[in-house]
Amino acid sequence: MDRRIIHLDMDAFYASVEQRDQPELRGRPVVVGGSSRRAEVIAFLAPLPVARVWGVGTVTERKLHGAGIQTIGDLASAAPPLLDALLGKQAPRMAEFAHGVDHRPVQGFRQAKSVSNETTFEEDTTDLALLREKIDGLAQRVSERLLRRGLRGRTVVLKLTYRNFEHVSRRVTLDHPTADAQLIAVTAAKLLDRSEAGVRLVRLIGVGLTALTGNPDAPPQLNFLDT
Repeated sequence: MDRRIIHLDMDAFYASVEQRDQPELRGRPVVVGGSSRRAEVIAFLAPLPVARVWGVGTVTERKLHGAGIQTIGDLASAAPPLLDALLGKQAPRMAEFAHGVDHRPVQGFRQAKSVSNETTFEEDTTDLALLREKIDGLAQRVSERLLRRGLRGRTVVLKLTYRNFEHVSRRVTLDHPTADAQLIAVTAAKLLDRSEAGVRLVRLIGVGLTALTGNPDAPPQLNFLDT
């Protein structure tokens, strides 16, 4: 039996891209839908950076870039012997991912390992004041999500995507877990100061917390299936 998977992603990334390309959508609720037809899925994936493929970390990304594989489309069209040499036993699965094929079972519920929010700029920027302003807003959203889930985190993560789609992250571990928006924002801003954001154009910025623990002061959270 063919699988039918419905995925709802509440992240604003795709909506922000649509609002950038269609200014008349700004300030309005936006739902971005996609087709399940393979050709359209591949066409959607092709221009994305290869680091977006599940399982491609920093080391693997460096190997692929060294072989001229910059995008998911490059990965999809790469010769199998080349991928075997670069990726070893993971090569066939990575090639399937690049073609939009994933046979892994869907996990409907799992414990969150991190909570994060990110935003894509309409125009790439080096404006540190604007970046810090975005950090404040993202930290507030992360804090609200943590509090709703009764969670706190110890490691603050700042994510940046530069104009050339290079992804970098900076992180620092706090002495104690927190869900405080101001502390998250201040810490992320310090991480921003350790980046090249002031001299390199930034396309995307994100703030998150990992090393999550339960908040002992939080009220119990109901599962919607129990209501």
